[in-house]
Amino acid sequence: MLKNYIKIAFRVMLRQKFFTAISIFGISFTIMVFSIIASITAITFGNDAPNINRERTLYYRGFTVEGDQFRFSAPEPVFYDQVEKLANVETMGRYIAGQLTSFKNGKKTSIDVVFTDEKVWKIYKHDLLEGRTFTADEARGAQSIVVITESVKKHYFGDEKAVGQFLETTPRLRVIGVIKDFLHIGGVGPEAAQAFIPLNRYHFGANKNPIYSAIIVAKQQSDLPEIKQSLSKLINERYNPKKRNVELWANDVYERNDFGDYLAIMAVFIFFTMVIPALNLVGINIGRIAERRSEIGIRKAFGASSSVLAGQFIAESIIITLIGGLLGVLLTYACSGLVITHIVASNDDVIASNSVLIHWDVIMYAVLASLFFGLLSGAVPAWRMSRLHAVKALKNGNL
Repeated sequence: MLKNYIKIAFRVMLRQKFFTAISIFGISFTIMVFSIIASITAITFGNDAPNINRERTLYYRGFTVEGDQFRFSAPEPVFYDQVEKLANVETMGRYIAGQLTSFKNGKKTSIDVVFTDEKVWKIYKHDLLEGRTFTADEARGAQSIVVITESVKKHYFGDEKAVGQFLETTPRLRVIGVIKDFLHIGGVGPEAAQAFIPLNRYHFGANKNPIYSAIIVAKQQSDLPEIKQSLSKLINERYNPKKRNVELWANDVYERNDFGDYLAIMAVFIFFTMVIPALNLVGINIGRIAERRSEIGIRKAFGASSSVLAGQFIAESIIITLIGGLLGVLLTYACSGLVITHIVASNDDVIASNSVLIHWDVIMYAVLASLFFGLLSGAVPAWRMSRLHAVKALKNGNL
């Protein structure tokens, strides 16, 4: 029975080429849009590796005192020592973000770097592809070493082993490790870096008084407001003798990326790109099946039951949905590269692989959702048409 359903389904699809093409395109486009939006949302706000602690992370970038135009940041290590000792702080990493420029084959290349301590490897969970990360002693010793992402490795060294080789930058850096590419959207510091350098290496040369930022991980998400209050208190005690109002530049990921506005925009976008096409697909299915009244009448006259006819129409919808789902996966992979190149990383000289935007669990849910809507869009008209009387169907009567 199933074999016959499949044979008939493909014959009908070939006979109704326009409808088949419209349906498959609609399903594949919907899966692509849903998958990319869901992946971007997960990258921006979720706890996917390497950002495993994002929901309880506070990003400290300094403070502004009332009456001053400039943002200040606490430079003394003792201030950060006090922050790390707060009861509701699990760990804290300091960093300084910047860029390094190098020349390869006569072409200038800039990469985003972060000078950071060894805490970064505890706060974030990076997949190590080659070598190792730097230790606390190496971070304090200001060694000229670097951990790079796989895209930087491919750009500079191709398929060769990167560990032990040097990035011809200023300073010249020896590669000790390669980590898997990760995508950042609105990330800061370690969440946007393509290379990681020991923090104290920044002190060399003219950088005698660095201005640090910090990634503060709370023990629980509910501790974030209290940590902000403690930061304001420490700042007032050390840097605000006149006790003027202090605006703290410390936000969690939802505040920093305007989570509420993002959800509102995405809800409208998804409605117009997914819900409306899904409703249109139901209408197309009803029209398609309605055009086959004479076929239904003839098959009923020869003894076909309502359940057999309904099963046939549903099988056709599921097969079309599966084909659209497969094309949707391919479209997602192809278009994610365009998203990374032209939207996410448009200002980067070294661009990550499009595989970093592929979340297979998201794609799986998108395909399952499309199967559900395909089944639903096929089941309703199939049930109605299968119950149509043979004589009425042959007369091309109304439902």
